[in-house]
Amino acid sequence: MAPEYLPGQALVFSKSEPWQTGDPVLLFRRPEFLAPGENQFCFKQLLSAPSPSFWSQPGGGARHARANFKPLVMVRMWNPLHVITFDAEHLYGIHKLVGVVGADKLAGGVTNG
Repeated sequence: MAPEYLPGQALVFSKSEPWQTGDPVLLFRRPEFLAPGENQFCFKQLLSAPSPSFWSQPGGGARHARANFKPLVMVRMWNPLHVITFDAEHLYGIHKLVGVVGADKLAGGVTNG
C-alpha cells in the first residue's frame, strides 16, 4: 500500500537523516540538467542509490568519471506505478521525509493538545 499525502499538508524533509530503500524521499535535482519547465524537486519512493558519501565527499560524482560504471538512483512513482532512474551526478542529493504537518496546523498555527 502506497503512502497517502493529502492536499494542504506540508512535508518535512531532512538532508542529514539517513535514508534507506523504501523511504519516501525528495530528490534535489541540479538545474543544469533540467529541461525548461521541469521541476527541480522530485518526491518519490527510494529503491536504490549510491551511498550518501557520494554527495558529501569532496569531488562528489567526479571521482567516478573514469570508472566503468555510472552511479544511478532508482525511485518508484506511485500513481501511475512506474520506476524512474536518475543519473546520480545530476542530483545535489537525496532528502528523507521525516514528517507531515496537517493543513489545520499550517492554516491556524500550532494548537495545544
